[in-house]
Amino acid sequence: MKPINIAVDHRYSVPDAVAPTWEEITRALNDAEVYGLTTVLPDGTPHTVPVAGTWTEDGFVFCTGEYEQKARNIAQNTRASVHIGSTSFSTGMDVIARGEIIRHTDERSLTNLARIFEGKYPEFFRFEVTDGALLNPHGNRAEVYRLQPDGVYAFTRGNNSAQVKYEFT
Repeated sequence: MKPINIAVDHRYSVPDAVAPTWEEITRALNDAEVYGLTTVLPDGTPHTVPVAGTWTEDGFVFCTGEYEQKARNIAQNTRASVHIGSTSFSTGMDVIARGEIIRHTDERSLTNLARIFEGKYPEFFRFEVTDGALLNPHGNRAEVYRLQPDGVYAFTRGNNSAQVKYEFT
């Protein structure tokens, strides 16, 4: 998946700001270890929690227990966002992706994600694929979801301070 439009918002950017390439954005999203996932509670307020995950060609993939709050939220409202960022105000980049959450149950996707998680988080995540979900060594079931973005936003700081929108079909 590649954006169909990349637009620097010059109202919030330095003159002559240059948008990070899509490759830079996906590298930052893939290299992150902790992501902020925001789903919507039944009362309409946001619910933001740190999660492990990975960026793929199709969006942000993560897993959660079937009875956790974020899974219950997604069952009611599939719109969500995921955020990574720098804790420095003068350097770095924040990236926010927002879109629809889709559940993955096919064995090929689940097997691939289990392998990716084991490589990215070797001391924390070891999964087996079972009955449309992942199973950890303690027997806990994890549902797998993908946030398919309709928009990704980058906020760079420093000499190339810019606010950039990456749009998809």
